[in-house]
Amino acid sequence: MKQFHERILNSKIGRIKLTCDEKNIIALDVVADDYKSIDPGLNCSVCQKAVDQLQEYFSGNRTCFDLPTQIESSTMHIKVWNYLKTIPYGRTVSYSEVAAAIGCKSVRAVATAIGKNPIPIIMPCHRVIHKDGTMGQFSLVGPEVKRFLLHLEQCELSNTEID
Repeated sequence: MKQFHERILNSKIGRIKLTCDEKNIIALDVVADDYKSIDPGLNCSVCQKAVDQLQEYFSGNRTCFDLPTQIESSTMHIKVWNYLKTIPYGRTVSYSEVAAAIGCKSVRAVATAIGKNPIPIIMPCHRVIHKDGTMGQFSLVGPEVKRFLLHLEQCELSNTEID
């Protein structure tokens, strides 16, 4: 039986909850200030490695993550999420570019998969924007966090409003 751990990291975007099994990161979310972890995972090396790499990322000293991940979903979602990991730090791509890259005819299906990304930041869905250069939405807390992450990475955006 797998054992799951949670680790809380105080970050520039709020309290990040990492969920790990014995070998992989399986989820990342932002939680309320009063959230209490069920198993703080203090002895979990996977959780600790993720905390270290996220701290380096937020301090500007890490541009890619080297963390084991394990996610179960549809084949199309897995293709989208694997593609997200190939988008370089400081760069953005459009939803339609992601769709073309994985051979999917539905940009909407790609956007849905991106919105269901269980490990944002590590699988950098914030780097996907609309083809007109506007930012779009972000499932991790909201668009202000997406704007913060893109600014942290010095990505250029259109001056238009969030849509």
